[in-house]
Amino acid sequence: MTDFPPLEASSIWYGMRSWMECCFKDTKRGGLDWHLTKMTNPKRAERHWLAFALGVGAANAKGNLMVSKCCW
Repeated sequence: MTDFPPLEASSIWYGMRSWMECCFKDTKRGGLDWHLTKMTNPKRAERHWLAFALGVGAANAKGNLMVSKCCW
């Protein structure tokens, strides 16, 4: 099911469905479990979140680049 017009909908988007569903579960239900960490050093936590943010940003940039090359 999609809200794309019929000419814009393609099987490529359907192939990305399983990836999108996994990401939704991880971010909505699975979460990062930050409340369970035993990390007490603020500088260490800062480095952790910086690395996480850079990784997420790089993954988003790569994903956007792949979608723009293959689907449009």
